[in-house]
Amino acid sequence: MASDRSGFTLFELIIVIGIFLLISGMLLVNFRRSRQGDVVRITALRLTTDVQRMQTAALAGGVEDRLAVAYGVHVDTAQPGRYVLFGDRIRCAEDAQGAGVCRANGQYDAGVDPREELGDGAISLPINVRIAGIRTVPPDAAVPAVDVLFRPPRGTVVIAPDATEVRIILRHTDYDDTRTVTINRISGRVNVE
Repeated sequence: MASDRSGFTLFELIIVIGIFLLISGMLLVNFRRSRQGDVVRITALRLTTDVQRMQTAALAGGVEDRLAVAYGVHVDTAQPGRYVLFGDRIRCAEDAQGAGVCRANGQYDAGVDPREELGDGAISLPINVRIAGIRTVPPDAAVPAVDVLFRPPRGTVVIAPDATEVRIILRHTDYDDTRTVTINRISGRVNVE
């Protein structure tokens, strides 16, 4: 009597499980890489939001710090894991003739006046995202650091060193994924590329 058994052999089951594991592994690798790429995009959007927050503070006049005469963002490639939000304050000093001179210099004064740094001023980037470079246009040049300042009451944009546009390049340390945050002095526009 011949038996009519239907089903799969052990060999067929092993082949199907192997194919399933191979496809699952490829999907997992692509999913992890996609998530890591999102880290750079989200960091660029956070930087953009913080720049726009400083611009809004200048337009609103004294929202972040009542003593600040302008608000800005300081980015430095020597400290690639962070950027600083600051309020430019008036400082008084004596000039060569001994007369008191009070002015705001339009730049972040690291270590000179710690009150310039806003409450949540030093923003740390995720561990695997770094500031890879800063470029100004014109001239088209790489610079080690930049201050983007917004002056009240109109939110006038000042870029130091002097430029029409600044591009801050963020890069993932493990993957070749970059995003560029562009700030235009003339229009005040801030965007991510």
